[in-house]
Amino acid sequence: MAGPVYLFEHRNPIGRSSRMFHDRPDLLLGRVALAVIVVNVISGGLEEAGTAAFGTDPLSSPGTAIGAVVVIGVTAVLVLPAYLAQPGRSAGDVRRAARP
Repeated sequence: MAGPVYLFEHRNPIGRSSRMFHDRPDLLLGRVALAVIVVNVISGGLEEAGTAAFGTDPLSSPGTAIGAVVVIGVTAVLVLPAYLAQPGRSAGDVRRAARP
């Protein structure tokens, strides 16, 4: 929860996250679950809407395969900020994981 707290407050994200969790864990976990569900539904809907035009087997021919891959890539870029804002994942974590 430190990532989203840091985005809005910039001071003491670890302490604030811990206090939020210990004060009202049910409220915090409900918000986290809602955010995860909403992001997954939106990203799934965008991907399904984009690839529906390519038929049931979009990877069967090169033309539709390129189109499907482009749609999936654009969808991934569009929902990336939402995935990065989810609790337990900060931009620093992503940068550290991307290093070889």
